[in-house]
Amino acid sequence: MINSKAKGKAGELEFSNWLRDNLGVQARRGQQYSGGNNSPDVISDLPLHLEIKRVEKLNLSEAMRQAVQDAGEFPPVVCHRKNREDWLITMRAEDWYNISAAIIDHSDPDSSLPFANSTKGITKHVTGHKEMPNNAV
Repeated sequence: MINSKAKGKAGELEFSNWLRDNLGVQARRGQQYSGGNNSPDVISDLPLHLEIKRVEKLNLSEAMRQAVQDAGEFPPVVCHRKNREDWLITMRAEDWYNISAAIIDHSDPDSSLPFANSTKGITKHVTGHKEMPNNAV
């Protein structure tokens, strides 16, 4: 049986490889280089704070609280998976909205990114928003 620290390290390496293989971005484990408690689990070219969880039972709310607390200026993201399951990405809706709006605003039809042309047909009024409306009760 693998201990939790080794499993966490393996998950961070696995997700770093996933980012490189699927998005072509530079990525590496963060904690072992920075050494600080607030450093992201994975450092990448993406402007995100990546918290990696490779566990069978995850308190997702607590993981997100940790990511938010440690994120600094970057949007917090929890990347997680269980054994024999796909990676899942959890983020706050407002951060997803802002990232999506930025992709739409800056989409280049000549880009080699796989999602570059996926915004065709989206109306311009969506791209005019810079922040998600706060409808919280």
